[in-house]
Amino acid sequence: MSLQEVADLPSDARSLRTAFVQREPDPESVATHDLDEAARAIGTAAPIERLIHCVDLWSVIASEELYGLSLMIRDGTSGFPIFPILRSIIEHAAWIAWVLDNDSSSRQRAARAALAVLRSQEAVMKLAGRMGDKKPPEYHRFGFTGRSCVST
Repeated sequence: MSLQEVADLPSDARSLRTAFVQREPDPESVATHDLDEAARAIGTAAPIERLIHCVDLWSVIASEELYGLSLMIRDGTSGFPIFPILRSIIEHAAWIAWVLDNDSSSRQRAARAALAVLRSQEAVMKLAGRMGDKKPPEYHRFGFTGRSCVST
């Protein structure tokens, strides 16, 4: 396989992803079943809507990163390291697979999406706390705060 063919694969993934964007899930899809079941069981479809939103967002991010990766491969030069982008793609794909696991119930899928949202909010709060801290970087680097600012 040539380098050009390798670069075309992520680009194809992006166009494939954008072809499947829908405002409402298909009537025979699992998402429609989960929406109906949640509305019937707990009176709201909000947990399943959050799940759908998360999966849509993660798949858009992963497909855009794949497209960016294809541009970097095609160009042959980059000031950007490829491995962090690959890690992010793999992480987003893993989140999608974990949340949409066929062996889990609709409640479990909704709970997994809620956990992912909570984890994301916690990461944002950590980042905001670090950005708002006015202490010099050496203070954090050597662990004088009593908390680990280096490990996440």
